[in-house]
Amino acid sequence: MLATQDDGLGEPAKIHLKSEVTGIDPSRGTITFDDASSHTSDLVIGADGIHSLAATFVPGCGKPATATGFSAFRFLVPTDELLADEETSPLVDGKDGNVNIFIGREGRRLDGTYQQNYPIFLTNANSSTPGFWRKAHDLKLWKLLYREPIPKWYRQRLVLIGDAAHPMLPHQGQGGAQSIEDGAALGILFSRLPPLTTADDLDKTIAERLQGFESVRKDRASLMQIYSNAGQDESEKIREEAMKFLKKGATVPANRDEFLQSNFGYDVVKDSERVLGDLLSMRTRTPGSPRA
Repeated sequence: MLATQDDGLGEPAKIHLKSEVTGIDPSRGTITFDDASSHTSDLVIGADGIHSLAATFVPGCGKPATATGFSAFRFLVPTDELLADEETSPLVDGKDGNVNIFIGREGRRLDGTYQQNYPIFLTNANSSTPGFWRKAHDLKLWKLLYREPIPKWYRQRLVLIGDAAHPMLPHQGQGGAQSIEDGAALGILFSRLPPLTTADDLDKTIAERLQGFESVRKDRASLMQIYSNAGQDESEKIREEAMKFLKKGATVPANRDEFLQSNFGYDVVKDSERVLGDLLSMRTRTPGSPRA
């Protein structure tokens, strides 16, 4: 993991295993573990997934995800096994790094990426790909859950990111991408910090930076949640709901190319640096504020 390596700014992250979090005090930045021990930091980042405990400590955000009635099935197949089978070898031979999508009966889909192991994701499994099914030795059921966009992403010294903030269905392939955008925005907006000599300085700065983070990320990720409720040829299904999160004058994508531009054409670094610049300028104009 990049965060645990010595390269880069700051101290490397440390991973603590068998450390179940049972409580969070957002006012103090304290997390409590199942062995009754605790740890306090300036900021707690809740990145604990769709069944987030952290989200329950942010008002209005503790609503659990609900089942959609759809599932995907996942399994791994060693590529050597696929290459050795004349039925499946043409699908992967010479296609290192490719993503393959196969459309089965009733529009059901099979996705796979050819690497050392070939991960298979099946939506509504069917028998149209028998060569793959014979190799499904450890089938995983992945229930597709949904939680509507939440009204707030932070409370005092606690902030939500990733699926804790914006779980989404896989139809736009944006779950991981939005978490990366969260990390980029959070890193930029917590750079160039002013001297923090008092507890009031710390609380004020954290509040400002988290407000900036939310202004960059909340509407963008909420929009991706809504887009992910439909395929790229089904924009009419999500148009009304998506309009709630679009900037004035923007329109809902109407086809695959427009969705790709919306999904991948956004520059989160540029947007975050703009907001950080605004925050720093505001600080220098405010008498008595610590300077960056």
